[in-house]
Amino acid sequence: KQGSELFNQNPSLGINFLQENGLLSKPLDINEIVKYLKDNPLLEKKVIGEYLSNRKNLHILEQYVK
Repeated sequence: KQGSELFNQNPSLGINFLQENGLLSKPLDINEIVKYLKDNPLLEKKVIGEYLSNRKNLHILEQYVK
């Protein structure tokens, strides 16, 4: 829950928190983050959209759409 709240405030901080607590792998696995974004009902859709629309996350967006 804390990771989701952090993600909603700042996606990078939320992902870092999840990685540090062993909930997401380091380095980040694209399929793992896509599953997290799609399956977590606590995440705000607007924040997910902003995260995916960031140019540095284009590879994640492509996998998310598939």
